[in-house]
Amino acid sequence: MPEHTIPESLVEAIKAGRAALVVGAGIGVPSWKQLLERLNKELETRGREGDAVAAKDLDRLLHKGSLVRAVGFLARALGEETCDKVVEETWRTPSELPQIATAIAELPFRHVWTTFPGDVLERALDEHKPEGWPSPRVVTYQELGGLSHRRRTLVKMLGNFDTYVVTPRSVRRALARAVDLRDYARDLYVDGTLVFVGFRYGDPDLAAMLDRVFGMFEPPRNQHYFLGAGVGPVTVDELMAEHHMEVVNLAGKGGDEVAEKSVIEWIEALRDACKAANVSLVQTRPDADDLDGWLALYRDDAEARDAVDAIERAAREAKDGERVVEVLLGKLDLEDEHAGKAGFLREAARVYEEMVGDLKRAFEAITAAMHLEPADDAIVADAERLAAATGDWPTLVSEASEITTEVTEPRLVARWWARLGTWYATRLDRYDYALPSFRRALELDAQSLEAHRGISDLLRRQQKWSELADALRAYVEVEPDVQHKVDVYLQLGDLCESQLSQTSKALEAYEAAADVGDGNDDALAALERLYRRDERWGNLAKVLERRAEALDAAGETGRATGVRHELATLRHEKLGDLEGAIARYEAALEKDGADRDALKALVDLYDKTGRSDDYLRTLERQAKVAPEGERLAILRKLAAELDDKDGAEDRAIAAYERILEVDASADDAYRGLARALRAKSAWYDLVSLLDRHVGASKNPVQRVELYLEAAAVHEKELDDPHRAIEGHMNALAIDEQNRQALTALARLYRRTEAWDKAVATLVRHAELEGNRGANLWAEAGDLALTEDGDAEAAERYLDKALAIEPEHARALMTLAALHEKKSAWTSAIDDLLRAEAVAAQRSERIAMLTRAAEIAEQKLENTPQALGLLERVLKLDPDNVAAGEKVSDRLVAAERWEDAIPVLEMLARRSEAGDRLERARRETQLGQAYEALHRTEKATKHFRLAVEADPDNLDAALGLAQTMITAAQAAEGSSASMEEQWKEIDRRYREVLARHRTGLADGQVADIWYRLGVTSRALGDDRKAENAFRRALERDPGHEETLSALVELGSARGEWKTVIEAKRALVDRAPESLQVKLLDEIGEIQRGKLKDPGTAVGAFLEALKLAPQSHQLLHKLLECYTELKQWRRAVETLGELAQQETSPPRRSKYHYAAAVIARDELADTELAVDRFSLTLDDAPNTPKAFEAVDKLLTDARDWKNLARAVRKHLKRLGDDAEPEKLLELWTRLGDLYLDHLNNNELAIEAFEIAAQLDPDNLQRHEQLADLYLEAGEARRGDAISELQTLLQFAPDRVEVYKALSKLYLDEGELDKAWCLAQALVFLGAASDSERALYVKYRPATFIPATRRLTEELWQKAVTHPREDRHVGAIFASTLGSIAATTAEPPQAFGLDPAARTDIERDNKLVSRVVKYATGVLALDPPPMLWLDQGDGLRVANTTDKGRLAPSLLVGPSHQQKSDERELAFEVGKRLAYLRPERFVTFALQTLPKIENAFTASLVAANATTNEVQVSDDARKLGVSMQKTVPGAHLEQVAALAHKLGSRLGNGLVTGWRSATDLTANRVGLILANDLESAAKAIATETASTSGLPVKERLRDLLAYSASESYFAVRRHLGLTVRAEASA
Repeated sequence: MPEHTIPESLVEAIKAGRAALVVGAGIGVPSWKQLLERLNKELETRGREGDAVAAKDLDRLLHKGSLVRAVGFLARALGEETCDKVVEETWRTPSELPQIATAIAELPFRHVWTTFPGDVLERALDEHKPEGWPSPRVVTYQELGGLSHRRRTLVKMLGNFDTYVVTPRSVRRALARAVDLRDYARDLYVDGTLVFVGFRYGDPDLAAMLDRVFGMFEPPRNQHYFLGAGVGPVTVDELMAEHHMEVVNLAGKGGDEVAEKSVIEWIEALRDACKAANVSLVQTRPDADDLDGWLALYRDDAEARDAVDAIERAAREAKDGERVVEVLLGKLDLEDEHAGKAGFLREAARVYEEMVGDLKRAFEAITAAMHLEPADDAIVADAERLAAATGDWPTLVSEASEITTEVTEPRLVARWWARLGTWYATRLDRYDYALPSFRRALELDAQSLEAHRGISDLLRRQQKWSELADALRAYVEVEPDVQHKVDVYLQLGDLCESQLSQTSKALEAYEAAADVGDGNDDALAALERLYRRDERWGNLAKVLERRAEALDAAGETGRATGVRHELATLRHEKLGDLEGAIARYEAALEKDGADRDALKALVDLYDKTGRSDDYLRTLERQAKVAPEGERLAILRKLAAELDDKDGAEDRAIAAYERILEVDASADDAYRGLARALRAKSAWYDLVSLLDRHVGASKNPVQRVELYLEAAAVHEKELDDPHRAIEGHMNALAIDEQNRQALTALARLYRRTEAWDKAVATLVRHAELEGNRGANLWAEAGDLALTEDGDAEAAERYLDKALAIEPEHARALMTLAALHEKKSAWTSAIDDLLRAEAVAAQRSERIAMLTRAAEIAEQKLENTPQALGLLERVLKLDPDNVAAGEKVSDRLVAAERWEDAIPVLEMLARRSEAGDRLERARRETQLGQAYEALHRTEKATKHFRLAVEADPDNLDAALGLAQTMITAAQAAEGSSASMEEQWKEIDRRYREVLARHRTGLADGQVADIWYRLGVTSRALGDDRKAENAFRRALERDPGHEETLSALVELGSARGEWKTVIEAKRALVDRAPESLQVKLLDEIGEIQRGKLKDPGTAVGAFLEALKLAPQSHQLLHKLLECYTELKQWRRAVETLGELAQQETSPPRRSKYHYAAAVIARDELADTELAVDRFSLTLDDAPNTPKAFEAVDKLLTDARDWKNLARAVRKHLKRLGDDAEPEKLLELWTRLGDLYLDHLNNNELAIEAFEIAAQLDPDNLQRHEQLADLYLEAGEARRGDAISELQTLLQFAPDRVEVYKALSKLYLDEGELDKAWCLAQALVFLGAASDSERALYVKYRPATFIPATRRLTEELWQKAVTHPREDRHVGAIFASTLGSIAATTAEPPQAFGLDPAARTDIERDNKLVSRVVKYATGVLALDPPPMLWLDQGDGLRVANTTDKGRLAPSLLVGPSHQQKSDERELAFEVGKRLAYLRPERFVTFALQTLPKIENAFTASLVAANATTNEVQVSDDARKLGVSMQKTVPGAHLEQVAALAHKLGSRLGNGLVTGWRSATDLTANRVGLILANDLESAAKAIATETASTSGLPVKERLRDLLAYSASESYFAVRRHLGLTVRAEASA
């Protein structure tokens, strides 16, 4: 074994516990490179789009050894879950421990660090430790704190499988939280000795330690050691220069067996050197006061536990509080349970407080316990007590805020938010933070009583009565205690009554209090007072009832009786309690049945209550006792009521008779009595009454009505027409023109067959009616003609009827009959047609048309007119045979098949029993009609019926055969029934040839023989079919169907040569177009059937000469060449196809096919690339084509041409191509220039364009930054720009700040470098020199700006980029109208106008800061300032003399602030919202209201889109704004909305509102001019308009503090640091 020299200083450091062994993955488990290769394999096999390209990129990174970049890339590409799975599988502990690990177990390092997550070292240190050595304690970076240098500890510096961090971002994030890790690592790195083993330079975990962890510390004072094999001299020098690390270069090459053996030998040499120096970890019994020693044995040794307890007792007796705390923290370190840890911390806090007197450290301990046991109220109580004692409520609030993010159980989180609210309100006077805290508590736990009470108390202090009412309503819903619930209801009622003037709400609250409190007297008293005041008698009655019950229950009977008496009076006089009144009046009647007042009242009450029987009975009693003057009215009322009541007819009749007894001329009684008699059908009594009424009536009109009524009863009810006639005559005697009597008399005379009197009455009535008497004249004419036989009088009456109504149907029909009698036939037809035109009944119309047709044919011999009329008859009556026979032939001749069919069907049906030839003719006509309409089945049926009726009918025979063959061809299958059908067809055609041989033309014969051939084929007799086809060709050699049939027959037999010969014969006689078709078919047969593509080529070429532009023929040639593997000719043919194609997309497919053949079959790269290029010229978006070019040129390693191809393709695609595609190509081009052509400048050019296309790609910005930095001073500005961009993506990346700081110093930009140092100090990552720069130039006091902000700077350098300017401009345009909806005078906010602060004269600090801030921010006019007693710093939407004039309200907490920077930040942040584009946030407060106002602005400008949902409130506000916002402003709103386009909706206003908070933070930073003050203010905020968490807001402000925009503002305001400045 070779000898290794072990430095004595190393052995001494190990012995003193000031050395740590740092172990990487290269101790026998898979190396980092192997792990990354596995991850890359996972990426390749995942199969998502882009994974293949990503895997190639990763291969290049691995090949270059850029493992750190590879880790970041894979973490983003695969996601954490997949990466964690592969890491765990790869670094799972092997079954056999590696030799290096077992060797390490024998080294006496008390502290071993490991940078990979597996448990190899845990097992090795436990299973292979020398005898007597303790098992190691295992901790991660999250669990450090109070580590003992005497204990053996394994520290997982980058975490275990669950918490592993290695990418730059994850390490930074972990370090930001792991303060203990930083302190612990700094101690051993700066003042101790580290030995690195198991690393290769470039491993990501080594980079994480060197760059992310050690990069935060000052240079080491001692020597460190790095065990490696084959480490290059550059690396050796770099490690020594940067980390004072000596490289122990061992034999072998990194990772091989020789190197592993060399490492083991060096470890063994170190082990032996330690043994020689008596360095061991064997546990001995510690001294009595060796606390660390006893703690190391504490877990497994009872003596050790006793010893520790003894040390604690001794310390307590000696009142050595510090020692007691040390013991407690030692026990804490060994405790596993949170409850136990919290107990030790609580006791430590008590010791610090009572024994040490260090309240600050006691407070720190108790807050730490609070984090461990957040549910322990006792710990919280101690924390509150200590916060009060130290006055450090802000820290307690900060710790509590953190706990709200740590705890996951909602109810517990709610308790902490409620505590926060209480502390903000009662301890910090920050009501602006308290209220959101309480509300957050209620969001998490709506039942939180503490939060409800807190909100109520807070709102009561602020006198926010409306909000307090809502809070009390929410509180009372969850309060479980009955008495408390009653108290809350009473508070709510008093609030609504006295402060809000909401009586109805107050009543609801008092009612609820009374219900819950079981008749609570205070609640009932309040209710009685309010109901009596408002005269709400019904509610008052209920309250009095409840009070009476309560008094009864209390034994106060007398008072209860008094209340009930009052209640009775109330119900009678105020409530109209009818039932109660009825009961009292009935009781009165029991004592005095003649009590008229009681009866009168009861009648009214029974009527109102609907008690009809009681009502009528009482009326009858009343009528009996009423005086004479009142009795008649009561009887009339009684009779009327009985008349309306079912089943009371007899009582009604009696009542009416009693009325007539009193007044014999009472007309109403006659009519009522008549109604009652009519209802009983007492007809004789009725006519008798009507006679009495006539006798009593003195009015002629009434007497006429009574005569008519009596006549109607005689006619309809008593069937006595003569008495009826007498009645109507009596009526006419009084009124000669009574139309009702005349109408009835005409009817009655017809009934009694007194025709002359009927005609006379009709004439008298018609003359009376004048122009309305047409019907009466027509009726008189009809009776005169038909009953009296007086034609002359009839014609006279009819003429009078038609003179009034020319189209009177009845008059026209009667006149036609009259003209027929006179043989005036033309006039009769005209009369009938005129009558038919207006007749309502179909039968009447048919009769009139038929009669007119008969007259036309028989009397006038006008057949055409008769036929036309009969056609009209058939339309009305399709079964009219006579009409049908006369019109059918005309319809057939005109081929009006649809019209003819129903007539023919009817005639055929009617002729079934008649002449057979006639039937055959009709059936043939029907067959022809159905055949013409392609209704084959019907046609066959009728042709068959025709042939059966007349076998010699040629038309029927041919029609039957033709339709049968059509049906047979349409049918499928070869059943026996089909065979019989074909045989019948054959027989039919042969029968036609036999019967009609001499009467058939050559064409008909050829056609019949062709069909016989078809029939034979269907019957399976191909030879017979061929003979038939030959016979057809004998009659017609050019019979095309026959020729096609012969081809089909040859094809069926497989006689392809015969088919070809037949087609060749057709070619000679066919036109050119058909020749091409036939030659094409011949070629197809030769290629497909004869398998002779070579011969087929000839046929296709011959056809191509006739049709040189035929794509189809070229395609078939291409297929032949492909079958023959004549690839060059195939490529040429594809070229011809492409040349002919005018559509670029289709042409590109030909080029692509040629390119594939050239590549795959001809292996001609140049030709393939050329054709792929042509493909892309026509169709640039053909990804496979460019991929093929890329692969061909990549395989050929022709990088220069590949770069040209990429550039050419980019030119093809143009700027309008898909950004993703352009991004891919520019990235590929950059990689080519960078990796293969060594042209960094062109690579930068390509990557810059790629960055423009994908500005959010962090990796690309990192790549550009690296290239700019490599380019040196010439690209320093570009490097700064890229690093600034990176900073916006990742504001907490320390290395970016450091790189920018160095560049700014190189550029001589002192102020910018100082700003970067400020940021690094804030991050806790500043080096000594950076911290020194920050301290040197940080102003000791507040430095004011010397200039005002310009509008340009506001827009370009202050307003946050996510704050959409269009949204702000819309709000600015409509601000006056929107803000006016909530603006109020100062008095509404409890402000005294006389107490307004004059910022020009007031010398208080807050006034000076406000004056300064408004000046810098160019706010003109400045806001009104009020120093009030409210909470915090607030903006109020106030008015001054009727105009908007916002106010800034400063509460006591801010009036007393002495930190000018902190005050400047908070004032600046509030004032940022006073600009017009942002003020709506404070004017409306809540997000729903702001969104509603934005929508209303769009409504007012008529600029809403489908993306915008318009509520009713927004619509109303928008309509109102149209009246108040100037038209020019609304036009501007419409233009801005158009620019926003589809972004309207989709959370636009929400995002804008959050961004306004980020802008306000920037303004605060600018005014404060101090990042620390700004960050502190943001960290302690709980209420913000932003939806972002505090951490995100801090990250955003941190990035801004190091941005060029911030630098520009500082430069403009004169805030830059200068070299002569000093702290």
